[in-house]
Amino acid sequence: MRARESRARKQRARRLRGRLLPAFLIGASLFLTERIWSRSARYTLEREQLVPGTRAQVFAFFVDPHNLSNITPPWIHFELLHLERAPLAGGTMQQYRIRWLGVPLQWESLIAEFEQNERFTDVQTSGPYRYWRHEHIFEDAGDAVRVRDRLQYELPFGLLGRIMHALLVRRHLDEIFAYRARIIEEVFGTIEWNGA
Repeated sequence: MRARESRARKQRARRLRGRLLPAFLIGASLFLTERIWSRSARYTLEREQLVPGTRAQVFAFFVDPHNLSNITPPWIHFELLHLERAPLAGGTMQQYRIRWLGVPLQWESLIAEFEQNERFTDVQTSGPYRYWRHEHIFEDAGDAVRVRDRLQYELPFGLLGRIMHALLVRRHLDEIFAYRARIIEEVFGTIEWNGA
């Protein structure tokens, strides 16, 4: 009797293992697939430009939100929708609309950090990015101002977002910053560098 019960228990255990192993493998593969598809990457873009003028003049230009449409490429179709105050200051919220590849996108940002004539940081509170933090830093550089940008961003859609970044987004951000640099040169002029 005991031998028969022991064999029956072993058979039940084998059948259970036979069911659990495939279920475990399916669950593990679904978990890993979800992790691969949903995981986003954080990217950093840094730019630097020497701008003739005083730090107060250059800073004032950048914190005037109406200048944002002038330094944004026309293909973005930038439109300021709502602004709490001008010039920008800590805690200022602004809403705007852009078009990317013909798709209209709403964007809202907050000036999260602000030090007069030194730096300010805008963060996206809602919009097309999963994460967006753009720090603007202004430093004296002789007769000019060094304007440094440090942008950290993440795209939504996991693996698809990483593919879109590689194919389009990074190149478009580079084009936006290159356009902005050209407009800043038109507004302020250029710095002559003697190589010393």
